[in-house]
Amino acid sequence: MKSFLTNKLLPFIAFIVVWQLVSLLFSSLILPSPIEVAKSIGSIVVTGGFYSSISITLLRAVVGLVISLLLGILLGFLMHFSKAVDSIMHPIIIVLQSLPIISWLLLALIWFENSVIPVFIVAISTLPIIILNVYEGLKEISGEYLELVHFYKLSFSKCLKGLYLPTIMTFIVSAYKIIIGLCVKTSVMAEVISRVKQGIGNDLNTAWINIDTTEVLAYTVIIVLFTYLLERGISISFSRILRNYR
Repeated sequence: MKSFLTNKLLPFIAFIVVWQLVSLLFSSLILPSPIEVAKSIGSIVVTGGFYSSISITLLRAVVGLVISLLLGILLGFLMHFSKAVDSIMHPIIIVLQSLPIISWLLLALIWFENSVIPVFIVAISTLPIIILNVYEGLKEISGEYLELVHFYKLSFSKCLKGLYLPTIMTFIVSAYKIIIGLCVKTSVMAEVISRVKQGIGNDLNTAWINIDTTEVLAYTVIIVLFTYLLERGISISFSRILRNYR
C-alpha cells in the first residue's frame, strides 16, 4: 500500500496539480485544465459512437497482431531450421527495425486503401519482435531434448505440441507484453494520418481539425487509460496461459 502511494498515487496527484497551475497561465485553447478535460472525457464516453470507434480501432490492432504472430512464428521456425533462410532474414529484420514508422505510413498511403493502413502498420512494426522472440526461444531448447526427439523419431506435429510451442510460449508472451501498448498507439496514429472514416484516430483527427484542444487531450487520456487496461488484461490472461505450459 505504501509503495502504491509513493510510486504511483503521489506522482499522479503532483502531475495533476502542476497541470492545473500551468493551465491557469493560458487559455483553454492552449492548455485546458484537468477538470475541463475530465468533463470532456465524461461527455465522450457516454456517446454510443465512442464504443463503436474504440472497438474498430481495437479490431484493427488485433488483426495486425494476429498477422504478425502467424508470420512471426512461421519465419522464426524457418530461420531456426534453415541456415539459408536465417542468412536472408537477418538483414531484412534489421531493415524492418531500422525504418521509422512514419516511412511505413507514407508508403502505406501509396500502396493500400485507408482502412487497411492501420492493420499493415501494426503488423509491420511488431513483426520483427515476434520473429526474433520465436527464433531466440527455439535456440533455448536443450540439446538433450533434441536427442530424444531424434532417438524416438517423433513426428514434427508431436514435437510442435510437446516441445516447440511450450518453449517459445514464454518468449511470445514477453514479446506481446512489449508490443501491446505499441500496437494500440501505432494503430491510432495510422488512423489519424490515413484519415480513416471510423476509429478513435478519426475522432482525434476531427477534434484537431476543429482546434478543440480539450477534446484532443480527452481522447489522448482515453487512449492512455485504454492501453493500460488492455496491457493489464492481457498480462493476466497470458499469466494464466503460461501456467498450462509449466
